[in-house]
Amino acid sequence: MSVDFPGVDVLRKQALSASAEGEHTVVGLVIDESLPRAQVVGRTPVQAVVDGDGYDGGVLLFVDDGRLSVLEYWWVTEEAPDVFPPISAVGRPVVASV
Repeated sequence: MSVDFPGVDVLRKQALSASAEGEHTVVGLVIDESLPRAQVVGRTPVQAVVDGDGYDGGVLLFVDDGRLSVLEYWWVTEEAPDVFPPISAVGRPVVASV
């Protein structure tokens, strides 16, 4: 969350306590329920291109009910990947269009 968008300050604080749940191409995020909820413009406020190390597609960050909820990797290759791409393949995040 290195880009600025509405609600990012609250989401950055949530990210400090986040833990991951699950594997593969969809990873659930568990957030401390006592933290404030963010006011975001859309459910997917930020995304990043994935291109490299044999991975092609993108990563979406989902926010549900004001809380970080899911990181999802989508792909454009013939075969579905069975793991999340390495950080070296993920590009700089950008604010998603609303």
